[in-house]
Amino acid sequence: MEQMRLIAAYAGNPLALNIIVQSIADLFGGEIAEFLEQGEVVFGSVRNLLDEQFRRLSRIEQSVLFWLAIIREPISLEELLALFVHIPQLHVQVLEAVDGML
Repeated sequence: MEQMRLIAAYAGNPLALNIIVQSIADLFGGEIAEFLEQGEVVFGSVRNLLDEQFRRLSRIEQSVLFWLAIIREPISLEELLALFVHIPQLHVQVLEAVDGML
């Protein structure tokens, strides 16, 4: 059960799971349930990995992710583009950013 919750928390990402499994072994004696009780699933090396990946994105890709994080639920491409309506020339760049992150 705990293993499935851990996999779900990291969306099955193998690299993130490899990193976090080592931290669970080191900090929690391998006890996944104890780790999950902490509530915070992004820390240490995983946070560094996410920061590194985020910095590699273009500014428009970062903006798209920013808005998606704020909304926190699925939205259509049209709804996403509407968030950038104040700068019409970004329309194509937003489309390219979404395509590049798929």
